[in-house]
Amino acid sequence: MSSSSTSSPNSSAAPTSSSSFVINGSSTSLHNLHLNNIGQQQQQLIDPNRYNSLDYFELSGKLGKGQFSEVLKAKNKMTGRMVAIKKIELDLMKNKKAREDCRKEIDLLKQLQHENIIRYFCSFIVADQSKEYLMIVLELAEAGDLSRLLRTFKKNFRLLPERSIWKYFVQISRAIAYMHSRSIMHRDIKPANVFISSGGIVKLGDLGLGRFLSMETMNLSTFKKGMVFSIVGTPYYMSPERMNESGYSFKSDIWSLGCVLYEMAALQSPFFGEKQNLLALVRKISKCEYPPIPSNIYSQHLKLTVSNCICANPARRFDARDVLTVAEHMHSHFSSISKSQQKIHSAPQLITNTTTTIRQPQPVRRIQVSSNRSPTTLPQLGGRQNTQL
Repeated sequence: MSSSSTSSPNSSAAPTSSSSFVINGSSTSLHNLHLNNIGQQQQQLIDPNRYNSLDYFELSGKLGKGQFSEVLKAKNKMTGRMVAIKKIELDLMKNKKAREDCRKEIDLLKQLQHENIIRYFCSFIVADQSKEYLMIVLELAEAGDLSRLLRTFKKNFRLLPERSIWKYFVQISRAIAYMHSRSIMHRDIKPANVFISSGGIVKLGDLGLGRFLSMETMNLSTFKKGMVFSIVGTPYYMSPERMNESGYSFKSDIWSLGCVLYEMAALQSPFFGEKQNLLALVRKISKCEYPPIPSNIYSQHLKLTVSNCICANPARRFDARDVLTVAEHMHSHFSSISKSQQKIHSAPQLITNTTTTIRQPQPVRRIQVSSNRSPTTLPQLGGRQNTQL
């Protein structure tokens, strides 16, 4: 199981821009952010008012373990559906804040209805001897998480084809854009929290660190509007403003999103170091010091998207809609490559191999970002371009 986000221009603290992309002369809107019928479909899958007891589920193993919880694999005895059950030991949460965070997680899960976000089915409390456990029944992503996939490629000395990178990344971007449109930050976006279903659908999970920005939070003074001042999350994917505890907004999720895109190409976090302390990590993050993405293998579009997400100044960083529009465009472009070309280049290339050069099918016009920050123009696709597929 697990969780996901991007900033809406009016909800992010930094941008006052109305970022829009123009592709082939027409502006694009967010793709499938509000899937109105998903909630109804999910209610039909598992009725939260009906399956509110562990008696309805057959446990079949452990999927993972956290500080206060473990995740179990189970089958609904009535429907036969495989699910993940997050088992949280309430007695371990002596801290009132931990219990409150747990309650918030459930509230978040109830709100979010999106194809690319792990589904919430129901929750209930069970007593085992002298202990109490909160059980949260979630959608099971059978193929594991993105970090496992990347480790497999790295172990075999192979790089992900760029077509696959955009296929996964566009789905993560859709989840983030949806969350940000609901004024929800994820705050812990990383490959381990990106799950993959058996059908290849990407699911953002682990909303335990997510935070709902209520209207009270959003209506603070201009300087503090939409800012959050607590540190949670994974250091390698934290934005400079979070590391420096200077307050952060939705743009912090975009930084983390850029780190995930980078890692899909380079097979390691941009700020990873074998022997580095926290101070060295903070310094690298603050200065945006990271190795370049493998040259002559991936497109300039991918590199520019990374650099526009991993940007020290939040005001100059992409927002969720920017990222989503580029991701949709690139996914569409690589999907349009003829099946014969896909068949030839479908196998991932060895890292030590020379670049495969192909001719892109048709020129695609530039994507322009119109905003108050400096415009970013992604170069034209088409013609002859070194791209490993």
